[in-house]
Order: sequence, then structure tokens, then C-alpha cells
Amino acid sequence: MKTFSKILSLSLAGVMALSTAAMAKNPFHDVPQDASYTEAVTMLNDLNILIGYEEDGGFYFKPDQTITRAETAKVIVGSLGFMDAAKASANLNLFRDVDSAHWAAGYVNHIAGYNNIIAGYGDGTFGPSDEVLYEQVLKMVVCALGYYPMAMQRGGYPSGFLAVASELGLTKGASGNIGEPAKRSVVARIIYNALDVPMMKQISWDAQNPEYIITGTGDHEKETLLEDHLDVVRIDGIVSETFYQQENPDKENLSVTISDLNEEDASALFGDSDTREITIGIGSTDAALHHGYAVTAYVYTDEDSAEKKLLAIAPRSARNTANTFSLSDLAPVKDSAVNEKKGFITLSYEDADGNTHSFKVDKNAVFYENMDEKSFESLSDIKAYFAGDMASRQGRITLVQNETQDNYADYVFVEFIDRPEYVITGLNENKKRITFEYMDGSARKTGNEVLDDESEDGWVFFIRDGEEIGFNDLKEGDVVSKISNKAGSVIKAYVTSDTLEGKITSVNEDKKTVTISGNRYDFSDISFDTSNIGDSGIFYLNQNGQIIFFDRTENKTSQDDFAYLFAAAAEENTWGTSTKVTIRVLDADGTWNEYELAQKVIIANGASEEKTADTEEFLAKASSLTNGMIAFEDGKFTGNGGIMQYKVNSNGKVSHIMVPHAELSSDYLSYVAFEEDYSEEDNTLGKIDIAEDAVIFTVQGGDSSEEDNIKVSSLSSVFSDGDTYSGVYYVTEDNETDMASALLVNTRPASVKQDASFFIVSEATQTENKEGEAQEAIIGYQNGSSEPVTIFLADDAMLHEEALAEDAPQKGEALSYTDLKEGDVIAYAVNESGEICELRRLISSERVLSQSAGFANTYKDVEDQDVEILFGFAAEKGTTKTGISYIDLSAHAFDDETETDNVEMIGRLRENKLDGSVYYAHLSAKNFSISASDNFDDISAANIRIKNDATVKGGEGHFVYAKLVDGEIIDAVVFIVDCAEFDLNQYK
Repeated sequence: MKTFSKILSLSLAGVMALSTAAMAKNPFHDVPQDASYTEAVTMLNDLNILIGYEEDGGFYFKPDQTITRAETAKVIVGSLGFMDAAKASANLNLFRDVDSAHWAAGYVNHIAGYNNIIAGYGDGTFGPSDEVLYEQVLKMVVCALGYYPMAMQRGGYPSGFLAVASELGLTKGASGNIGEPAKRSVVARIIYNALDVPMMKQISWDAQNPEYIITGTGDHEKETLLEDHLDVVRIDGIVSETFYQQENPDKENLSVTISDLNEEDASALFGDSDTREITIGIGSTDAALHHGYAVTAYVYTDEDSAEKKLLAIAPRSARNTANTFSLSDLAPVKDSAVNEKKGFITLSYEDADGNTHSFKVDKNAVFYENMDEKSFESLSDIKAYFAGDMASRQGRITLVQNETQDNYADYVFVEFIDRPEYVITGLNENKKRITFEYMDGSARKTGNEVLDDESEDGWVFFIRDGEEIGFNDLKEGDVVSKISNKAGSVIKAYVTSDTLEGKITSVNEDKKTVTISGNRYDFSDISFDTSNIGDSGIFYLNQNGQIIFFDRTENKTSQDDFAYLFAAAAEENTWGTSTKVTIRVLDADGTWNEYELAQKVIIANGASEEKTADTEEFLAKASSLTNGMIAFEDGKFTGNGGIMQYKVNSNGKVSHIMVPHAELSSDYLSYVAFEEDYSEEDNTLGKIDIAEDAVIFTVQGGDSSEEDNIKVSSLSSVFSDGDTYSGVYYVTEDNETDMASALLVNTRPASVKQDASFFIVSEATQTENKEGEAQEAIIGYQNGSSEPVTIFLADDAMLHEEALAEDAPQKGEALSYTDLKEGDVIAYAVNESGEICELRRLISSERVLSQSAGFANTYKDVEDQDVEILFGFAAEKGTTKTGISYIDLSAHAFDDETETDNVEMIGRLRENKLDGSVYYAHLSAKNFSISASDNFDDISAANIRIKNDATVKGGEGHFVYAKLVDGEIIDAVVFIVDCAEFDLNQYK
């Protein structure tokens, strides 16, 4: 073991060559751009080693999700480049819990025993679904790299493997706790760290004295997972040319040139060669956006074309410094800016706060004007170029320094923006035509143009947030700023969707700046003057953060803003590329109008801060943003409508929506439900003061499903002194006295009709409503259905016991929803939102069980219907005393002409007289069950015998509760209870 010990005692310091961060485009919605593991997960996804999940139209990595043993086996196989070979191992059946049909069978079997990476539990099982611990992942990767002998000498599992993993740099940015399951993000970073680690190899197989070497040391060539197992070469260089500079770029095979390669990288790419640059296909990377930058790139060879292409590329953070500023901020270039002796010229700009920033530009720097390279003979020529009318033109300058040895810019990019910059108002995908609006000074103008990103005659590249996009990715409301090369053959169009909403508080015409919401902004082709101070609206920004378009908001008074939202419609616009949302409202002046929502809609929903939703995303967000007022399902309007405030921009489109919330506040539009008496002398509803100019919307009968039921009414036409009214009053955001600025009044409050169907309560609870919030609800059965339904209670719902009179229904004792129990029979009325606004408990199951409730009453309701309530127990004819309410089961054959009260009752309970539903409710102290029927055939009195002392002894009793309207039974409930004994006098 002498040689073995000697080799393993080598220090790992100095042999590591860990990769500089090189990042492909991050495709994951749940991976922040600045996360420590972003480079790792994007690279491993591109290598198909550890991939993401496609869900709900998005791509997710799930960084905090743990990883299983089977999944880890796949990752290790992928890292070793054994994916194809592993397929042949699926049928080995090495473990009884990983048969050949298991998705990971090939991966598990292929590396079981390989380099001691993984093994089973010793009982013939592998545990593919078991979570992998942090230390287990490190052990597997250490073994995959060949360092198993070193780790065993350092102490074995787990301490030896942890020590070696740390020395190899595997734990860099991949912290975890021993004994805890490893997260996907941690595993990704460990694997990523391992890709460029020099592998350990055995060079002697003497059983007594094996020898191992670390590749890359001494005369041994370096071997890594990345290059030797995955056939990917890592190179460093400078992006010196991109396809933007090519007159006729091949869009199917876009390429860039990477120069200044070192000898080792060039050799890895070309073998023995003096070539120090490579022109290479960009693949799916954003390489062209790194023009002039020192980069790290990963190169692979395409299997089909045998061409080298980029797998990933990113600027080297330690090598590059870039500064971008607007041409309008460029300071005058004076003679003193030229330093001939040291060979540089100084360029300066002034920021919005008046601070000056200066940069040195090397005399040998590479210059580009738009996408054309520009040559200068001397520093004086450079000075003359920048001393011209540069500041009067719209555009920007980017200075890139890609060397750490000096402080001089090596690449200078000057971009002049084609006029005008504009806001997209329409798109025709077939013809690639854009319709737009722009500002010419203070005048709004319209135009259109074709920007074909697939044309064979010209090349258009759209760029948003540093990534190339297609024409189909454009949206209404986007800002487009174009630059073109001198020949006009290549157009680079910068696209932004940046807007800000606020009020102009100051204007500096000399410096072309405005102050909005406390921040200063430059403006481009748009003109402002001091008369604009106080204007508010939506401001559209270009890629330089300059204002290029102003969508002014009309400033209405709060009362004029009120409207009743009745409905909304969603449809594709003219070009079929985005969704147009139109709302139908009853305005405060009493007119019905329809408005299209602007592309950018500011929505204040009270409980949360203001939110902006562009129309493309509005359907998905509408319900939550508007508290359910505007909602769609499968393109159909499902919102609950109601009172709102809104503002319309100069184009006649709604740019602001203020939806109310139920917490009285001076900060937002809020509302409070009421049921109060009106005082004409004080102009109050109870303690509610009504503003003299309050807008009053009335809903006839509380039914807002029909336009004709909704009106704008005057104060005097709605309220009568001393009468009681129910509804909702609204307080505006600028109302500090909580005075009602608007009211929604039910002209005839919704109430329970006496012919309302029975509802049999199963449960009174709090459950999640469609907004995902907990709300009081009643669950039960109605209309003969055997499936339970859930009906929510409105915040202001009135619950009470039934109280009957000869002439009209009246409210009885007030209830809480928690008073409702299984088997209770209720009736209810709903408001315009479909929520219970009034509930009456007709009979209590607890009182049935205690034999303390029963009545038979006849009265007329407000619509002159004869309504009769029948309640009694099932008994055989002749077994009870006169005056006791009961259902005579011995009279089943009686016809309708029978005159006696009790016989008439059983006649009405016959099937051919039923015009509703019958429920059989089983009541007991232990359980509750219910079944629906269309007849009374299951009623029985077999276990009940009535004695002369008016006492029943028996087991099961059947009590019937029925409602008759104009002689027809509309609903009935048969309570089935266990009766030991009870007093019949309770049922007189």
C-alpha cells in the first residue's frame, strides 16, 4: 500500500480548474436570475442531465423539491455520458423493487457497482423512491469522479467523502445539512461543480499495490466529465463579430465569431492548430447579445451536421465592465478629452441627478455605428465624431471593457434610433404588419409598417429584455425602437413593455426631463411644457427608460366615476393576436354604455396595492384583481358585477378601475351593507349620512340579472320617510367622513317567499369560495336532488326562526349560522351575487327529536296564495283522540272527496297530488342520513301505538312536515326518529 498512500497524499490544491460561470438562457419560471444555482440548472437542462417540468404552459425546475435515489441514478448516468448505454441494462433485474418496466431500471442497473457509486440495501432492494440525503449525493459524485480510494483513506463514509468533496470544490454554492434530503437545486450545483474537475484514474491494477493518479498532473492529460464523457469543450474568448454585422445572415444557421482563444482551447477545438478564433453556430443561445464581451462558452459537435455549435455562453463577470447611456446625455467632447500620449479619449455623460460620469476609450477600440463597423485614423477623428450633433439625436452609447489589465473601453457601440419610436396598437401576424401610435412633439399620430422577421429580402431581429423574440411575441401596448445598418438590410428592433402610472409634478424643458411620482425621467420625441404639470396617466418607456408616449387620463370627479358593471365580453381583436375586453355599464347619468379596456389597466382592489394587467393576461387575472366583479370561464362572463369607479383615457378606453372592498377606509373605495330606516329630515339611513350629490342605483326586487331592473334614481324617488331599506353604500377614496357617495338600494328587499322550496341542512360550515377565501356556507339538499349543494351566506345575511301569522310572514328570533343543525328545514332568498341574504328556519331537527315542535297553520302570503303548513306523526286511523294532528295511514285508499280533516291530509299526501319532492331524513344522536323520493310509500306507523293516555311507546316514528300552496304539496320532509315515549299534547 506504499504507492497507494503516496499518491493519495498529494494535495488537491493547484490541480483544480473549476469552470467560470457560463450561463445559457434561463428557461425556468421558478429560478431567479441571480440565484446561486441558476447557471447549474440551466446548463444541466441543456445537457439533458437534470431537466425541468412543463406545467400549465410554463417551464419549472422546482429547486426546493427533494430528489429520489432513482432520479439521482439518472443524473449520475447522464453526467458520465452513459445515457445510451444504460438503455441496454434495463432487463438485468438486479433489484427486486426495480423491475425492467421501471422507468429508471436502465440507470440503476448500469451504475450499480460502477466505481462504487451506488448499491442496494443488502436485502435485494434498491429503494428507488427513497429520498437521497445530502451526504449520499456527495458520495455518489466523488465516486463518479474516481476519488473513491482517496475518500476511503480519509475516513470512509461519510466523513472521508465529505472531506474530498470539499477539496474538489463540489460543495461550492451547494450547502446542505448532513442527514437531510438533498434539494434539486443543491444536486444541480454539485453536479455542475463536478463537470470540470480533473478525474482520478487507476493506472495499476496490482491487487496489493494499486496506483492512482489525478489527471492533469505531471505528464498525465487532464480528463473531465464535461470534455471526456459529454464531449463538450469549454473555451474562453471575446465575441468579435455577430450575425448582426453580416449583410445576409442565414437565419437557419446564425453564427458568431469568438476570438482570442488560448492555445489549450484552440487545441481542444481543432487539434494542433495556430487558429485562434472560431465562427460557430449559436444554437439556442443569445451569443449575439455579448458582442465585444469576454465570454466563457461551451461547445459541442452536432451529430447530424458535424458542425460545432454553442451549448451555452455568458460574459465572464470578472473580465467585463459595460456602461450604457443616452446620446442626449453625452457631454460636449473638449480638446482636453484627448490624451495622445497615453492613447485614449475621455467620453462623459450627465445623469438625471446632474452627476458626471467619465470613461476612457482606447485608441485601438473597435467602433460600431448601429451594426456597421466604423474606422478612425486618429484620436482626433474620434473626438470630431463625438463632438458633432450626437446629443441632438435619439439613441444610446454602450462602452464595453473586456480586459482587466487596463481601464479603457475596448468596444464602442453607437446606436441611432430610427424615427419614430412607437406604441403598437394592432398586429397582423399573416402580413407581419404593425399598426401604431406615436408622438410628434405634442401631437398624436398613427401609422403602420411591415416588419417581417422571416423575410428572405431583409433581416429583422426583435429583442426584448436581452433575448431575441419573434413577431408573434409582440403585444399591443409594446414600445418598438428600431436601429438599422447603413444598407438597411438588417434591422434590430428593441421591444419593451415598460410603463409607469402617475402624475407630472414638474417639467424641465431645457434638460428634457419630467418628474413623475417623485422620480425624474427623460423624454424622447414627446413634448411637455409647464402646462402639463398636474396631468396624470400612463407613460410608455423605450429601452433607454425615456418617455416616448403619454396616454393621458381624464380626471373625473369621484361621483361621475361611479357605474354599475352589468356584464363584460372578451373577444380576439382585429388581428387575432390578443384579447379585447369590453364592459357594459350603467353610468351615473343613467345611460348604458360599453367601453373597451385599454391595453394597460390600473386596477385598485382595495385590500392590496394597485396592480397593472395588460389585456393579454387580463382574463387569467380578472377575477382576483376585481374581487370577482369581472371574471371569465371558458371565455364566458361569470363575474358578479356591481358598483365600481373607472376612468377613461383620451382614446375612450378604460385605463383605471377601482373595485370596492368591504373594509371601510379613506384610502380606497369601500362599501358597507345596510338595512336601516330612512330619515327624510336628516337625510340618513340609520346613522349613515347620504351625500347631497350621491349616486343612487336601484335594483328592482334585488334581481340584477336583467338590465331593466337596474336604474339610476333620485333621492326623493327612492326613499320614503320612516321606511326600511336594505342595500350597500359606498365611500370614495377621498371621503374622510365616511359619507355615502353612492348607494345600491334594493327597492323591494329580497325575502323568503312562502312558496320557497325546502332546503334540508346537512352542515353549516366555513368553506372556500371562488376567490379562495373562507366564507360561511350551508350545505344540504333541495329540489329532490340526492347530491348535496353548497350555498354561501352574504356578509349581511339575515337568519331567523319562522314566525307565521294569518295575513303575512314575519321575522322571528334571530339566528347565527352555527345554530343550524343536521336535519333542519330552511328556506332562503338570494341576492344578486347568488348568496343567501335572508334565511328562515322552518323547523328544527332538535325540536323534532325532543317532540317539542309541531303546528298546522294556514295563512295567505303577499301574493294571495293559500299556503298551508302540515305537521304530524304517522298513525293508524282511530287510534288517537280528537284534536291531535296526525297522518292517518289506514286511509290510503280514501279519495279526494273525503271531508274529514285528517283524511283530507292523507289525500293530499298521495303521490298523484305531489308537486314537489319528498326527503326522508333519519335523525339520531349518532348519525344523520337523507334520501330523496317522489312519494310517501315508505311512511310507516307499524311501531307506534297510541293509547288512551295519549302516550306512544315504540321504536321508530315517522313525522311528516309538508307545505301546500293552493292545495298542492310543493315539498315534504319525513323525519324518521327513534321514539321511546312522547306526549301527544305537543302536537295539538
